[in-house]
Amino acid sequence: MFPRCELVATRLRLRPLVLADAPDIFAYASDPCVTKFVEFETHRSIVDSVAFVERTQSRHWQGITFGVELVDQQRVIGTIELRVTSRVEAVGDIGYVLARPFWGQGYNVEAGAALLYYAFRVEQLRRVEAWCSPRNRRSFRTLEKLGMHRDPVVATGAGRTGNRAGYLHYSLTSTEWARHPLHRSWREFIRTYPLPRSCG
Repeated sequence: MFPRCELVATRLRLRPLVLADAPDIFAYASDPCVTKFVEFETHRSIVDSVAFVERTQSRHWQGITFGVELVDQQRVIGTIELRVTSRVEAVGDIGYVLARPFWGQGYNVEAGAALLYYAFRVEQLRRVEAWCSPRNRRSFRTLEKLGMHRDPVVATGAGRTGNRAGYLHYSLTSTEWARHPLHRSWREFIRTYPLPRSCG
């Protein structure tokens, strides 16, 4: 599924991936520290990164995947994805990965805020969910900073590409998002721009 638009926050642009991004993707996707908790295998060569970009451009790709571009350097430092799991119930889930040199600088929260804006304003979802390993403190702290709350649900089986047994479940409704002070603040900065190609 192709994004309907690109989004620009203060330091980051969320946009569709292009093949020219493959070297930047390989730089972090080949780092075992980065891929420890994600649902894809560590990239062994740039061929893996090219193949990933091509998959995100396919009409059969089920996620809405954005490259996280650092605006002042015009380079991709990660990816962030929304998957609409139910159009009927208007529910989706999110996942993200960021290059290690950019951890701890608020980029994950900025990208997450932009993606939630996209989920609720553009895709008109009612609820967004996320799954996180209890060992991945950096990730679940990001979800909590984004206003997502931990639900009394623990995964017992496989996720979309791997085993999620024991994972923590987080969620945020559109009403909670609209009222949350972080997102009220971010809505003043996030801008959307149409793309030549759209999923409709």
